[in-house]
Amino acid sequence: MELFSIVHALALLFTTLSVLLVAVILGVHLREDFRLRHVIVFRRIAEPLVKNYLAGNTTLTEATAELKKEPRLALSLFLDLSEAAGPKEIKPLRDLGKSLSYLPALRAGLQRGDEAARLQKAHCLGYLRDEAAIPDLMKALEDRSPKVRLTAAQSLALLGCTDAVKKILQNPEFAGEMPRERVVEVLVQFGSEAVKPVVEVLEDPQTSGKTLAIAVQTCGMLHAQTAVPRLVEILQHKSPQIRLNAVCALAAIGSPKAVTPIARLAEDPEPDVKSDVMFSLGILKATDQIPLVVRALNDPTWGVRLSAAQALCQMGLAGRKALEAEAGRGEESPARNVSRQVLQEEGHEWPAGRILA
Repeated sequence: MELFSIVHALALLFTTLSVLLVAVILGVHLREDFRLRHVIVFRRIAEPLVKNYLAGNTTLTEATAELKKEPRLALSLFLDLSEAAGPKEIKPLRDLGKSLSYLPALRAGLQRGDEAARLQKAHCLGYLRDEAAIPDLMKALEDRSPKVRLTAAQSLALLGCTDAVKKILQNPEFAGEMPRERVVEVLVQFGSEAVKPVVEVLEDPQTSGKTLAIAVQTCGMLHAQTAVPRLVEILQHKSPQIRLNAVCALAAIGSPKAVTPIARLAEDPEPDVKSDVMFSLGILKATDQIPLVVRALNDPTWGVRLSAAQALCQMGLAGRKALEAEAGRGEESPARNVSRQVLQEEGHEWPAGRILA
């Protein structure tokens, strides 16, 4: 009997707990449902009003009055519209943000919230060109999230804050965690004003290898003529990747002074470096280096031979004649084969008579 009573009591307890659990779950769902309905109703009213304001059909006062009724929901709407807005809407959005005192809240929020929230705020402050946010965005360059750091850097570029360039370059979080191309892409967004601080980093003997690789590539993308002397020195760097980057950067800059130093790497021990040397000599139209490029047509590495043949094609009539001469040789050789292949890719059938008149 006692056992039955205990079992009965336990059954009642479990039943009660189950009912309570269901009630709690139901309450949570009802609360969330109410919240979502509230958000939907607010957006149905506020979003068209703000869009009319951005189109010039509603006054700032009217838009502000509606948004002030629900500050938290209005801020979320403001951020969403900022991400989707076009260039002409930057100023009216900025005016709206100032009227609602959103910009100080966004700046303060860069150090709080989850990753998605910090990311959205960093983007919005740059998009709205809020210069007062520069100190906070500079701090965000050290955020624990790589995405937030990158977005903060992009916003600083939009604000033209070149003081951020060195900090981005010298921050190990950027050089170590992110793909080099992404960091270079951000630095290039600063435009020609970034050249001076980037060259200063190039010239600093304490600059790490990873940072140096980023700085070298950035100089090439920005066509930084002032970087040429230092880039020529970097051609002798112990790292093959950095030598390769320097070759490509000098070719992109297009300085004739770089031709001879680049040509000296034609016997580099790394095939990738030699390949880019050949291709770069083609870009630079270095016709005085045709004999050297022709010799590379017999290099043991296929990639080097191909780059040499393509370089000759880029060197105008003199280069094409040299390539034709190699293609027309009677005896089979690596040089003849790659020359014929490249000429065929250029639209010439082989065998043929003289390719050039």
